[in-house]
Formats: sequence, C-alpha cells, structure tokens
Amino acid sequence: MDRSFRANMPAPAGDVEALLKEYAVRRLEPRLGALPRIRTILFERFDARTTARGPAESWRARLGRRLLVAGLAASLILGAAATVVTAGPASPFYGTRLWIEQLTLPAAADDRAAAHLARLEARLEEAEAAAASGNGAAVSQALAAYRAEVEAALADVGDDADQLARLEAALSTNLVVLSVLAEHVPAQAADAILNAAGASHRAVDKIKEKKGGPNKPTPSNRPDRS
Repeated sequence: MDRSFRANMPAPAGDVEALLKEYAVRRLEPRLGALPRIRTILFERFDARTTARGPAESWRARLGRRLLVAGLAASLILGAAATVVTAGPASPFYGTRLWIEQLTLPAAADDRAAAHLARLEARLEEAEAAAASGNGAAVSQALAAYRAEVEAALADVGDDADQLARLEAALSTNLVVLSVLAEHVPAQAADAILNAAGASHRAVDKIKEKKGGPNKPTPSNRPDRS
C-alpha cells in the first residue's frame, strides 16, 4: 500500500468508507506532469477526427454541387428539346425541328411512308393554324415545308404499289384542304398556296406514271414561285 496513503490514514482506522475515498482520490488524481500529456493526446485525437471527417464532408459537398449542376444542365436540355419539338413555323427553331424529323425517319419502308403521310398532314395543320392567326409568313413557311415533304415522300415510296396508292390518296385529300385554305390565308401567302397545290398535282402525276395509269405527266404550267 502507498506509504503516503498510510501516513495520512484517517482515524479511527476502522472507518472503511473514509479509507476507500481517500485511496480513490489519491489513485485517480493525475500527477502534475501527466496533465500536459493528457491534454496533448486529447487535442491530437480531436485533430485526427476532424481531419478524417473533412474529406468526407468535402466529397459530399463536391458531389452535391455536381448533382446540382447536372440537374440544371438536364433541365436546360429538356427545356430546349421541348421548345424545338413543339416549334411552329413562326418559331426560329422550326427549321431545326424539321431537320430533326428528317433524321428520325423510321428505317422500315412501311413505317417511313406512314411517317411521311403524318408529316404532310402536320404541315397543313400548321398552315391552317398560322392562317387562323393571320400570320402569312408562317403560312408560307409551313407550306414550303409541305412541298419539301411531298418530294421526300415521293422519293421514298419508290415503285411500291401500295405505298404509291396511299400517297396518291393523301395528296388528293390535301389538294382539297389547300383549296379551302386558299380562301382564308393572308394575301402574302397566296403564292405559297399555289406552289403547294402545284407540288401536290405534279406528285400525283408522277405516281400515276409509276403505276402505269392512263394520265401521263405533261409539262405543267402550274406556278412554282419559290
């Protein structure tokens, strides 16, 4: 037993509780030289834990910023894509939309022919909407795109009899639509209507020629004021 402990042993010696308390105080009390070491160890452990957490927190922060930037970029891309996909003839993105449509035409012949028919109808609907709003320039743009679609459709169908028949029927219907539309378009779009109708008539003549029909194409005096 520690001599200093025995020297300061309280009286009476039978007081066990007092002895135990005195022993505990002396055994647990850190020596004067131990305090700086304990303090140093505690600070080192604190610094080590802070350093260990730092990279993890920085990594999370960097990841959060990257996700935020990626999210903003995705939103901008989606917004721009939606703007292009829905662009009408009055929009500066209309030409881009038509270009994308051309790139995304199906490879299969039947699907490709059906896509052309759908786009011919879409171009006429755009012309009708532009005419309803009195926008003659937009009418002209839509009908110029219609004429280009007529040529593309005729080139793609080739000599397939079924596809030629479907295209001929669609163009004949479109001629009726164009004749009605001609009564409602602004004056500045009158030539565009005539040119679209002329393109449809010439395409029908070529289809009949391919089918071996009785109506052979003749030099057309229909206007083409492109």
